[in-house]
Amino acid sequence: MSSNNHDYLDVWKGMEDMKRLKLARSIGVSNFNSSEINRILVNSDTVPSVNQIEINPTYTDLELVAYCQSLNITVLSYAPFGFMVPRPFVNNPTNSTFEEPVLVKLAKKYGKKTNQVVLRYLIDRGTIPIPKSVNKERIKSNIDVFDFSLTSEEIYSINELNENAKVYNFDQEHLTAIFDYFDLY
Repeated sequence: MSSNNHDYLDVWKGMEDMKRLKLARSIGVSNFNSSEINRILVNSDTVPSVNQIEINPTYTDLELVAYCQSLNITVLSYAPFGFMVPRPFVNNPTNSTFEEPVLVKLAKKYGKKTNQVVLRYLIDRGTIPIPKSVNKERIKSNIDVFDFSLTSEEIYSINELNENAKVYNFDQEHLTAIFDYFDLY
């Protein structure tokens, strides 16, 4: 409900005021679960336009994505590659890699790389993936995903990789590890 004596509903009402004053076109949330979204819906006039949450093949969060989409809340999926890319600030709880047989098979079928299949999977689920890269070639590869689509069966097969393995947990232990790794103290 609140963190550091700040109730997110009060913050939301302030954001609604900014929208009414035309200082923002739309407002959204990040890392909100369905209960937190429900609290906003019951106590305000505005449905969030977006919920930015972690979504990837090993953390599919099917229920929350479906819930948001049922309310026309756009889902931005951060950490789209999950633990398939190195995460030096946490122990890797999964063995998932870009060499997953289902991803390799689909990459061959569509003439793509497995990272492109993952991004297309997220797009075909109706989310907007936001991969991070500073490498020019990876950025080019990440955007080259609009000339193919996955079938619903292929999406389901990637969903089967789910291990409920979140990269970003916001408990004290994980935050400390992230702050230590990025020297944020």
